[in-house]
Amino acid sequence: MGWRFRLLKKETGRAGFLLEGRASLEGSQEELEFFLLIGPDHGTVDVHSLRGESFALIDYFSHFLGQLAVGPHIVNIGELMDSEDEIPVNGFWHIRADQREAIIEKLLKALESQEMRDG
Repeated sequence: MGWRFRLLKKETGRAGFLLEGRASLEGSQEELEFFLLIGPDHGTVDVHSLRGESFALIDYFSHFLGQLAVGPHIVNIGELMDSEDEIPVNGFWHIRADQREAIIEKLLKALESQEMRDG
């Protein structure tokens, strides 16, 4: 089963390339909120969801960013930790600076080809 994406923000700033959006597995009504930052030599993602699909989304991003250096790591934010379904998750990658632009281009092309269409 594949992913569908709703890209809300794509911007390049001082810290790097920021991609913000929502993702869902095809056929699922649940949407995962994610924030992906690709800096000069690293990548990091935060996934917020009410489902354990957060780990699967981080695995998907790893196809583009490579093997995780740290994570996936469950982020303890208090009361949300009371339910196993409510798991905010973070991942971190080391990225070679000479591969950064190609990674961003390949990732954007894949996400935009899987972007959800309204209506």
